[in-house]
Amino acid sequence: MSPVRSRSLAPETSALDMALNQRLSIFSAPISRASRRGFDRIVTRFGELTTRVVALERNLAAMKVDYATTQLRLENMDRRIELIEKRLSLIEA
Repeated sequence: MSPVRSRSLAPETSALDMALNQRLSIFSAPISRASRRGFDRIVTRFGELTTRVVALERNLAAMKVDYATTQLRLENMDRRIELIEKRLSLIEA
């Protein structure tokens, strides 16, 4: 049996490939920085929007509570008016 040779799966890098990578890195570095800045702006904006949505949800919940309170007060007033009308014999019992 012959010994098994291990073969690298990565292709060998030639001098031409290395030179090309160096030249491309000149362009990729500013693009990478701009992408990071853009991503940071997106993350910041997302945080701001999340804060605004939470505030809207809180305000909506408060409005629902106010609506329910108003409805309850109107129902109580309606009952009181009915009792007053009965006492004054304005409606049939």
